[in-house]
Amino acid sequence: MAERLIRQRIFFFGMVVVLVLIMGWIDILVFTNLDKISKHLDPHRLAVTEAVFGVLLAALAIQLMLDGLAALGIIDILAH
Repeated sequence: MAERLIRQRIFFFGMVVVLVLIMGWIDILVFTNLDKISKHLDPHRLAVTEAVFGVLLAALAIQLMLDGLAALGIIDILAH
């Protein structure tokens, strides 16, 4: 049973690392090519794109904080 729990934790940690790397890669791609992208977008679409990326980053940050607090035993995250 303990071995299964260890595998689950390693898998979960790996998934979090992969997701953080993917989000970072997307951000780097978008922000390094923003001048090229902005030529094809009007100001309203660009504002929406920035807002979407901001929401995605905020959601990731909140999830990582909650996972950290749960790992420390400060809160319990209920599965739904």
